[in-house]
Amino acid sequence: MSSAATPAERQHYLRRLLAIAEDAKVKRFALARAGDLELAQDAVQQTYDAMARIKDPRRIQDLRAYFHKVLVRVIYALRGQLGAMLP
Repeated sequence: MSSAATPAERQHYLRRLLAIAEDAKVKRFALARAGDLELAQDAVQQTYDAMARIKDPRRIQDLRAYFHKVLVRVIYALRGQLGAMLP
């Protein structure tokens, strides 16, 4: 196995990733965790962006579960940044 996915594998991965990011259940999950619509939307976008940069996504066994795991971490990071900016 090479260190990076083939172009066809990469396109398939990105299509699956986009479908997850656009899924209404994922958006509701993000909103429930974030407690704020704008923060939830930013978190979903940042999660997609971060996961789109993964060089070898073939190692991810459950893409949807991994997306949720990364999404929760992004939400916590964004909430932390927001808290640091508030007086």
